[in-house]
Amino acid sequence: MRADEQPSANGVFRAGAAAVDIAPTHFPVIVNGQFVEGKGERAHDRLMTPAMVLADGEMRLAIVVVDSLMMQRELLDVARQMAHESRGIPTERMLISATHVLRTVGDGVSGQPKRC
Repeated sequence: MRADEQPSANGVFRAGAAAVDIAPTHFPVIVNGQFVEGKGERAHDRLMTPAMVLADGEMRLAIVVVDSLMMQRELLDVARQMAHESRGIPTERMLISATHVLRTVGDGVSGQPKRC
């Protein structure tokens, strides 16, 4: 299901997912998560942000996960409003989670920890 589709009228549960690269394109940027403010001069990797939209025939909701230690409320409010205006999902039905992982359990092949 695309995020701009309306919920199914027959009450069928539907789900759709996507991932978007949100790595900065203009530098320098403030790097958070340290005791003192740092600045990043380039992006080392893509910063993929997965999202999921769920609909049950009566309502739609969106869940987004951002790989960031923190995000300002003002930025999230603007992002929610933009998503509402372009896709029609009510802002109160959007969850945006900011989290960050330095290591994962394994790469699925060797069993060794994978650096992110």
